[in-house]
Amino acid sequence: KFNLEELNSKIGYNTEAISKGKFAELNTSSRAFEDFEEDYFKAGAQKAYESFRDKAAFSRNKSIESMEEVAQGRVWTGEDAHGHGLVDHIGGFDKAVEVVKELAGIPLSDGVRLMEVKSSKSGSFPIDLLRNSANLLSNV
Repeated sequence: KFNLEELNSKIGYNTEAISKGKFAELNTSSRAFEDFEEDYFKAGAQKAYESFRDKAAFSRNKSIESMEEVAQGRVWTGEDAHGHGLVDHIGGFDKAVEVVKELAGIPLSDGVRLMEVKSSKSGSFPIDLLRNSANLLSNV
């Protein structure tokens, strides 16, 4: 995390936090982590990494152990990731649309309408998706 405590002191910038809760100041940049905050942050980062690694292994039909041998928490360039079988294609959004069209049997020359789906605060994703689809159809 960014710790601006020393810089703030040098330039005479003072902060005062009023907070409630053990982890309320976890992301403050005005001081270093307390030990319990650092442990909490590390545990969360490890859990996120393992979740991502496990999903990547599953989607690539690899064992978690073989994925860990390659991954080890590193960030790969696109070419290197492709070489290690971590991605199928190199490219951006346009390439992703091209691949999806091929998988769906849509001719590459046909246009498609892309719809961004955001999670809703209502928590009813299927209903919101249907509602948005109906709105799209009514506007065609």
